[in-house]
Amino acid sequence: MRRAEEVIDSITRYTVKQKGLASFDDFVQEQVKTATAAQIEYYVINGLEVATDGKLPESFTVGKVSVTTGGGSAGNGGRSNAVAPKVRAALEQTGLLNRGVGVC
Repeated sequence: MRRAEEVIDSITRYTVKQKGLASFDDFVQEQVKTATAAQIEYYVINGLEVATDGKLPESFTVGKVSVTTGGGSAGNGGRSNAVAPKVRAALEQTGLLNRGVGVC
């Protein structure tokens, strides 16, 4: 779970960590929890290796079924595969992914 939280902290520019989850409204809190769960699920499905090198496995076999994915980070616009797509989807509407500079 800690690794998943680190991903959320990184892509939100540590906003949640600095302010504390309780400082956000219920919707944002639920979306952050959903994003964290999605990242954990992503690690379970793709293996923890994706957390360290950002690459999906090129192939895997379950029983008699073998799947080849092409691996690497092809097809994602050069973005790392270390962040689950569901994480970005969960956080998009919260404003936590905005890269703008705050005004004091």
